[in-house]
Amino acid sequence: MLRGRCASGELVVLTGFMMPSTHPETNSFMGIYSFASEEIRHDPCQRVIYIDPKTGETVHSLVLENGIGSLFEACYMDRTLDEIRMGGQNDE
Repeated sequence: MLRGRCASGELVVLTGFMMPSTHPETNSFMGIYSFASEEIRHDPCQRVIYIDPKTGETVHSLVLENGIGSLFEACYMDRTLDEIRMGGQNDE
């Protein structure tokens, strides 16, 4: 899911996050989809990925430890990529 841009302009993408409309309780096809999706079966963690919009290259990624909360914007979007890298997050 594309969330927007961080303060230095890189695209901020969230992976491993299911929108409420795709939860099994609200979408009866989700169970069928999960059988076919390798990502759901093998990589259930959420990641924040930063992409250079000029090259399309992933320039940084980290595991989202506490899920999407009220501080997501402040932690992952309102700061520059350099600030995020220096913030002690794990780069993959």
